[in-house]
Amino acid sequence: MLALAAPTATAQQGRVALGGDAVLWASGWQNVQGTVKLHPELRLSMGWGVMAGNRTSTGGVLRPRPADFESAHLFSAGVRAVPQVQEGQSIQGFFGLDVAVENYVQSFAGSGEVAVPGKMQWVRRDIRMVAGAEWRVHPSYSIGGHVAVGHSRTDESMGFGSDLNRALQSLPAMPRMIGLEFLRWF
Repeated sequence: MLALAAPTATAQQGRVALGGDAVLWASGWQNVQGTVKLHPELRLSMGWGVMAGNRTSTGGVLRPRPADFESAHLFSAGVRAVPQVQEGQSIQGFFGLDVAVENYVQSFAGSGEVAVPGKMQWVRRDIRMVAGAEWRVHPSYSIGGHVAVGHSRTDESMGFGSDLNRALQSLPAMPRMIGLEFLRWF
């Protein structure tokens, strides 16, 4: 979708940015963030992340996640409105809506007479309203921070089975509340 939006952004004298979210990196995610300026006051943002297992059972801002997972994947997408600022200002505010899906996977060998291998999944879905500010530290670089509120839902497929993971299901749903993006603009 990012590739489809890029020609539109170029046609409108827009710009494309790539970078990462420091809060996600601190939580163990290896991630990349992309932003396409569709209009001077409208942006599309997307993010991808992966994480290897054997991490602690807490995430960014102590967000719980399942124990003993082999791998995890994260995808996020959002739209952000950036009210026009006056010429020469290096700081501008933004607000918007993001959705994210985290998928944690664990393989198992199966049991009984016919041991059929399979995978167990634990999935978190977030929808968040975000508000923040971006500081253009250089014409080609920016730092953006945001806070968010929203709703989070977790599901498990063939369950992770441990007491910790059952306890995770009973916790109140809490979406990721903060982000700190470092972007390189092209």
